[in-house]
Amino acid sequence: MTDKDTCPLRVTLLNMIVAGEHSPHLDVCEECAAFVAAATDAVTAFTDRGDVERAVEARIDAVLGGTPARHWSSVIVATPELRRSIVIRDLLRRADEFYGCDSRAALDLTTAAVTVCDAMVASGESPSMELRFLALKEHATALHRMGKFDESIAVLGRAWPIASRTKDSERDRAVLSLCAAIVYAEPDIADFDAAMEFAETAASVLEVCGDERRAIIA
Repeated sequence: MTDKDTCPLRVTLLNMIVAGEHSPHLDVCEECAAFVAAATDAVTAFTDRGDVERAVEARIDAVLGGTPARHWSSVIVATPELRRSIVIRDLLRRADEFYGCDSRAALDLTTAAVTVCDAMVASGESPSMELRFLALKEHATALHRMGKFDESIAVLGRAWPIASRTKDSERDRAVLSLCAAIVYAEPDIADFDAAMEFAETAASVLEVCGDERRAIIA
């Protein structure tokens, strides 16, 4: 065993293994060796899509479990094999589970999802417009729930041109309008004219699209 303070970052160890390099540290640290073994097994032992999803979930569990939440985005993006659409979906699923009980964790997870999206776009392997839209929408929602209203509006602004390129663009833009209406109606902003305008636009479109739940909210 070794003093944990001297252990390399686990993402560094994983990247070395993926690159076919050997880390002498794994010869002397049982905890890091066990982590690398479990993470490697998780991404190699699958035969179908369900197994792939379980493997990704286990890999993310391993990475997040050994990393402070504020570093989740940088650690995941620094791991090339985690720059994948399936990872973005898993992060958003986890964020959804934290809504209502741990808004900070939900925000950290949506931040990671958007960061992976941006990294994939920069690498030329962009996820679908639908997934990029969803990641930004959920991130804006998480920011709103943390009281970061200006940042939430800014992210909704980023999502708008992407929503215009999804398969259901009219409905997706209406969803963003509803999100914006909710933020502008917050007492700390209290721009009720903007809130009403966005809400009316959203309601008319969502009703036509058959999204009754959101239409009622608008």
